[in-house]
Amino acid sequence: MRLRRLRALVSLLVTTGLVLAVFAMAHAPTAGPRSDVRLTDAPAITEYPFSSTLRDAEGIARGADGNMWVALRGSGELAVVSPGGSTSYVVLPTPTWTPASPPAPQALALGPDGRIWFTDTANNAIGAVTTSGQVQEYQLGNSGYDGMVWQIIAGPNGNMWFTLYTDDNTEEGQTPYVGEITTSGAVSFIQLPSFGASPAGLVEGPDGNVWVAEPGVSGIAQITPSGTVTEFPISGTAGPPNQVAVGPDGAIWFTEGKNSGLTDVGSITTNGRTVQQYSLGYYSAEYLSPGPVDGALWFTDPNNDAVGGVTPGDDAGEYRLPTAGAPPTYLTGAPGGSIWVSESSAPGVATFTPPSDLGWSAEAPPQQPLTGGSITSSEEPASNQCVPCSQEQQGQNSQAGDPVN
Repeated sequence: MRLRRLRALVSLLVTTGLVLAVFAMAHAPTAGPRSDVRLTDAPAITEYPFSSTLRDAEGIARGADGNMWVALRGSGELAVVSPGGSTSYVVLPTPTWTPASPPAPQALALGPDGRIWFTDTANNAIGAVTTSGQVQEYQLGNSGYDGMVWQIIAGPNGNMWFTLYTDDNTEEGQTPYVGEITTSGAVSFIQLPSFGASPAGLVEGPDGNVWVAEPGVSGIAQITPSGTVTEFPISGTAGPPNQVAVGPDGAIWFTEGKNSGLTDVGSITTNGRTVQQYSLGYYSAEYLSPGPVDGALWFTDPNNDAVGGVTPGDDAGEYRLPTAGAPPTYLTGAPGGSIWVSESSAPGVATFTPPSDLGWSAEAPPQQPLTGGSITSSEEPASNQCVPCSQEQQGQNSQAGDPVN
């Protein structure tokens, strides 16, 4: 329902002494979508299951061959799904360095060289695979930099960019880094100014910079291709940002985790001056992806086995996936307007084409000016930040990765 109707209803209930009941209802957990979603507008959703229940589908990306590639973390494989749903598998070999474990691919991205690149969290490595199935991994575990490889994207300078996630966000915590790897395997690192930033999701913005979520310090970092870092603190009640995507309005959108386990979304303009936050109610956004043609930003909601969307006008809603207990993880758009979603526990993928009328309505909250200013790598740091990063720390100290065929 529209927010103005909700306010009117609360006002009426207050006069009748029932406001406590409304409060309890608003904060009670639910497994279903909000009642204001017109489920009759839901599109036909097609699911393509994988052949094993032990595959644990995670990252998804469209390859240069036109197929959808899916990271199967549980079995150390990549699934290759054609537009019609036929599936084949690429088994990732265990790296030859010692010690090494069977790979656990997490995130995927199409590289400028036409290969699918992936993060291997089991070996703290970056890998790449050709459309014919040739696999190569590059070792990062002995690089001396803190964190575990997590998300990966194709960056603005022809390199693949990735985050090194840490779960220690104390003042004495691990130093946060964002990494780059060239298509030939040379690796470099960029230090973020705030200790304990725990970089997570990242995306290339329309301004040609890389934007990184910093849940450890509740901020968003902007990194130029040359390695200059500016951090923007995100204030608000929703929670720290975690994953990021470019919205249909050209702003950087991010998920915001809350103590309740639910997640809202927010956005920040590329000049860092305006932050807008959106409440998703009972929805919970985990990963984000722009829709191909519909003007919405789409998100996965594993709490409700659903996929949802939100527009810059704050129209929001969800579509329940056909298979119960198949929480969605990553998602991406495809030419022709379809959305593809990985389903972790099923496991498999789901796809649908959003209708032109999403059937969702809400009232946009007022924009909030950014508070707290920004932090750049060349400014005087606060007490929980590192000294200004030198050119060497800013990623000039490249080292060659160790390729394994």
